[in-house]
Parts: sequence; C-alpha cells; structure tokens
Amino acid sequence: HPPHLHETGDSRIIPFDLSEQLGAEECGNISRTSPNLLASFIRIIIGDSIQTEAVATSQAFYVIRGDGTSTSMEHGSISWSTG
Repeated sequence: HPPHLHETGDSRIIPFDLSEQLGAEECGNISRTSPNLLASFIRIIIGDSIQTEAVATSQAFYVIRGDGTSTSMEHGSISWSTG
C-alpha cells in the first residue's frame, strides 16, 4: 500500500489484503496477507480511539509513530510507542 493511505485521512483500519494474489477462492475468499495472517495498518488521529477485533488466536502491532494506550478486558491497559 502507498504511504499516503495510512498517513492521511480519518481514524480507520486498513487491511493489507493480498487474498486475490494468494488465490482467494482456494481459502473461501477470506482476507489475508499470507496463508495464515491478515496484517492491517491502523491510523488513529490524535485524541481519537479505534476498536480492533480479531477472529484469531492473537493480534500483533508495530507502531510507526506516536504513542498511546490500548485497553483489553482480558489483559488490562497496555502502553505503546514508536518502534
């Protein structure tokens, strides 16, 4: 995806969906970045919030820039920052 896609605009989740290139019909047209992973860019504007949900066993995040806190009913609050 081009950088402007996650550098501008509203707070949102932008799936990095390569299912078409990977053969979408082979896995029931499920969005994915690799056979067993769906990566997404998440843009959060300062002062805004966004809810993430995964039908998966885990979620992983990498922060390009900024800092904040995520709250999970299961794990409590987790602070994060660039890197």
